[in-house]
Amino acid sequence: MYRRASRRAATLTAVVLALGATGCGPDGPDFVNGQVIDVDDTDDPIVSAGDSVRIAMTEFEFDPEEIIAEPGEYTGELVNEGAVLHNLTFADGTSFPVDPGESVTIDFVVAEDGLTFICSIEGHEAAGMRGKIETPETHGG
Repeated sequence: MYRRASRRAATLTAVVLALGATGCGPDGPDFVNGQVIDVDDTDDPIVSAGDSVRIAMTEFEFDPEEIIAEPGEYTGELVNEGAVLHNLTFADGTSFPVDPGESVTIDFVVAEDGLTFICSIEGHEAAGMRGKIETPETHGG
């Protein structure tokens, strides 16, 4: 069941809480609009609506765990680079499980007040698997 869901594109039509920029590995490149951007070498990268973003999951973190994004629609690639099942779960309960070594493509909306997300697998959030997407308006304020 999870394997089938992890291979299908999932679409969110309602505004949900947080997700929205890119990440690869701890020192890897990030991809935005088809171009490689290293978030670690940029002060405040702002992702634009319509961009494709990549979020990696490992034990026990999201990479990146914090993103600044303009409000709007995005496509996301969730990649499980870990050895166990992880998921990305928005505050409204919408969840996207990803088996180890697999990826899932999703569509999501960043609202004016941003988004938050966790891994809802037992113990994962407590171990540090949580993240957020802030908008330029909510960042630092």
